[in-house]
Amino acid sequence: MKNKNINDDLKNLAMENDKDFDAYIEKAINRRIKKIAARTFIVMLAAVVAVIFCISPLMRLIFPDAVRMEKDGQQLLTLMRAYYETTMPWKEVISLEAESDGFGCYTLNMDVTDLRRQQYIGEVNVQMAMRLGKLSVKNDPEHLTVFETGKFYTENMDEVTDPDAMIEELEKLPESATIYISVSQKEASDVSTVMDRAGSMLWWLQVYEPENTFQAGVSTAMSASYGDRDTYRSQMTAAEIKQIYLENLGILRDNMDIWKDLNVCSNSTVYYQAPQVIDEAIAAAQADDSFMTVNYCLAGSKEKVLDYLRSADLAMLVVERVDAGGFGG
Repeated sequence: MKNKNINDDLKNLAMENDKDFDAYIEKAINRRIKKIAARTFIVMLAAVVAVIFCISPLMRLIFPDAVRMEKDGQQLLTLMRAYYETTMPWKEVISLEAESDGFGCYTLNMDVTDLRRQQYIGEVNVQMAMRLGKLSVKNDPEHLTVFETGKFYTENMDEVTDPDAMIEELEKLPESATIYISVSQKEASDVSTVMDRAGSMLWWLQVYEPENTFQAGVSTAMSASYGDRDTYRSQMTAAEIKQIYLENLGILRDNMDIWKDLNVCSNSTVYYQAPQVIDEAIAAAQADDSFMTVNYCLAGSKEKVLDYLRSADLAMLVVERVDAGGFGG
């Protein structure tokens, strides 16, 4: 009987020891888990800090820094003004601000105007994303980055409205009307001749290069001024306009990797091989002293526009806009 009591006491003691041991093990495991969690958090925090303070600056060294480019001579504004001027009649980049999204990504907030529309200067109406040095359209609710085809005459057009019939319709407009019109001639003319005849009505012209499929353009007047090349554009000679044309093409060539995914367009064709067609345009312009045009854009009073059109040898006209009360009406 005595031995039985001793055995029971030993069993009870062992059970109590097991409970204490289990509690000890549980506490040890919890402490271990907390240490691992703390270490993991510290490692993750260090990784985030490394990414923010090391990788992001490294990305700015590897890829173009849009903010720095704008602070250093407004390089992106100059590039985008050259791009629009070369490829898009009537449109002009008025201003551009770059903001960093981190890790080599930027948003370009742009004010782009269409000279055919009522103009509101100072509004951000186009946003482009610049990711790892490549531009793409992020937000364009007014379609100001969209290429417009069918503006100028091409041989593969199915139907073309008779220019004389178009002129007859324009004659019915009130005398106070301002006409915005895209013109295609039957034959090429010297740019100097068109400039002399059109005067201040001429806003943009497409340079005629018969050996090239891509036909680039240049503005003969600007709404916003960033230096003498813009301020005195409307007073320049044809030779000076050609120099601006070549400068714009050079800007596009030198920054090709940034903008080439936007592509280029002339007449009814979009070109996805931007490096090739820009190089061809530069080579053609430098090959001789000629400077010719077939397609161009005019804006002026009804009287002046009609006087010009009646004396031109026209292939096609596209009326872009008519204002009854003058410019901006």
